[in-house]
Amino acid sequence: MGNFFIAIFQFFRRNRWLFYLSLALSCFVIFRLASSIKLEENISGTVTGKSAENLDKFAISNFRFAEKLVIHLYQPDTSAAISPDTLKVVSDRFVKILGERFDSAYISTMTNRINDSAYAEALGYVDTNLPLFLEEPDYRTLERLTQEENLDSLVKRNFKILVSPASLVFK
Repeated sequence: MGNFFIAIFQFFRRNRWLFYLSLALSCFVIFRLASSIKLEENISGTVTGKSAENLDKFAISNFRFAEKLVIHLYQPDTSAAISPDTLKVVSDRFVKILGERFDSAYISTMTNRINDSAYAEALGYVDTNLPLFLEEPDYRTLERLTQEENLDSLVKRNFKILVSPASLVFK
């Protein structure tokens, strides 16, 4: 095997012009092939499998938070029982008023009801790909929070709050 490479070296040593010609030709072929590579910004094509691709497309198209405004409706009186029907009526009325006052140049779509299957699918996507969403500081925070002494102190602190007279406020 070594004799083969020594023979190539000696051949190119005697024929330097042939060495430089083959070097130039090799560089030309490499640059030509490299220039034909087409890059895409669509990252959903990198995942193999039809179901994974559909989940990626779903997540990418539905989680563009920079383009969306999320309004959280809640009941101002926290001591009263929550009435989901009242919140639904308020939500429908709010969407109707916004739709009447603003044209499609300002608001392209409004969603005031979340499809349960789409919500479960999105949560499943996040659960499956959670490491992709976490960064190094997140791992350090999780490590710190899950240490046994931190858990013990957290449980003791919460227990003290629950058995104190202030627990009426925090329940």
